[in-house]
Amino acid sequence: MLKLLKDKAFLKRFFSIAFPVMLQQMITFFVSFIDNLMVSGLTNEAVSAVYSVNQLTFFMFVVSSGVVAGAGIFVQQFYGSKDHKHLVQSHRFKLLASMLYLLIILPIAFYFGHYVIEFYSRNNDNPAEILRLALEYMPVILLGFIPYVFTASYSTSLRETGRTMEPMLASLVAFFINIVFNYLLIYVFELGVFGAAIATTLARICELLALLYMCQRTKFLHLKDVFTNFRVEGYLVKTISRKSLPLLGNEILWAGGMVMISMAY
Repeated sequence: MLKLLKDKAFLKRFFSIAFPVMLQQMITFFVSFIDNLMVSGLTNEAVSAVYSVNQLTFFMFVVSSGVVAGAGIFVQQFYGSKDHKHLVQSHRFKLLASMLYLLIILPIAFYFGHYVIEFYSRNNDNPAEILRLALEYMPVILLGFIPYVFTASYSTSLRETGRTMEPMLASLVAFFINIVFNYLLIYVFELGVFGAAIATTLARICELLALLYMCQRTKFLHLKDVFTNFRVEGYLVKTISRKSLPLLGNEILWAGGMVMISMAY
């Protein structure tokens, strides 16, 4: 361990990879947190509405990382062995798994989301107003989850191959767009929580577009490479699935536990 700390080349490489990842994770958290902060200038009910919806999306965000985690193991392995063909197929598995996840989770969230909101607002003085505002905010935020899961697929694949700057820069784009449009839509155009939802969803879309643009520029995981002959070999699907299910189960249990704790308090 001490030898590694004296290895300047190792430390330089370590921090060049680790720092952008840490910064991106922090920015991603703030993109979701900004809505809570910006609507605080409206009413207490608006803050409660946004908070309750964000508990639902928190669960969805955490589980989405479990959806792509298993394939990430293979992205790293194939990158190390310079097997670009199967690296791309592992990335395709992430995209397919993300699409399947969206097909399952979005209808559930749209149908059962109001029950979560009602539970969070049960002891508030004005639960009906919280529910009304939350139902304005929730549909647009849930639509913004669509670009987010594909952003997560690309971001993780890039990080797993040592490319950490691109995801960080894309998150910075989302961060600044979210701040600017949150202010404009909430306070200038007076759209309230609905404006906050539009701003966050717009930020998520721009983040994905920025990431795809950088992939095109660097010629790594660019659209032609990923979507030409879009297939994943059967044995790879089975192998990745076996690794993915325990990771997915772990994320579901952890995220579910955190939401339950939040509900209890």
